[in-house]
Amino acid sequence: MLVVLEPRMKSVDTVGRMLRLAKDIEVGEVLAVGNKVSKPGEAEFIETHMEEMGVPVLTHIPFDEAVGEADMLGVPAIDHNPESPAVKAVEQLRNKLLAIFSS
Repeated sequence: MLVVLEPRMKSVDTVGRMLRLAKDIEVGEVLAVGNKVSKPGEAEFIETHMEEMGVPVLTHIPFDEAVGEADMLGVPAIDHNPESPAVKAVEQLRNKLLAIFSS
């Protein structure tokens, strides 16, 4: 299971609820992705809380104005700005996931 969380306590609390649900339905592995991370302290916040919960963090996707712009235009972020930091981070995440689950 992949959980996506923002650097906020409400997101951390939601991950806690998701972990309980994952255990109930016997999900074998839970991995985390930080989202809308805009400064180093936010990445550290996510890393610290996920480590306390025993959830590995694969990556952090940065806050990116291009994502909001794409949404307002009704187009995918990758089509709007394929070079945006968030798009690049998602591409790297895809590659990590393929490496983990293709072997």
